[in-house]
Amino acid sequence: MIEILRRMLRSPQGLLGLVIVGLIMLVVVVGPAFAPHDPEKMAPLMRYKPPSAQFWLGTDQYGRDILSRLLHGARATVLLAVLATALGTLVGAVIGT
Repeated sequence: MIEILRRMLRSPQGLLGLVIVGLIMLVVVVGPAFAPHDPEKMAPLMRYKPPSAQFWLGTDQYGRDILSRLLHGARATVLLAVLATALGTLVGAVIGT
């Protein structure tokens, strides 16, 4: 495991991949704490607002802040991806042996 990590850190592609994965994990862990608005709060008068100082990524059809929804939803998405990968690996290992 440590040898694989060393080899990845030596190549620019491996280092870039680790940095990207690290940034995604950082957003997943601390992102909801920095969400500027409640991701479920609807504001019909704020529908389809473009990106601005108040809503960095704009709002959706219900007036919900897209950035807040993205930061809160990232945790569930990454967890589901990790579980699906683990399940696929387990099933593949059982079938392949």
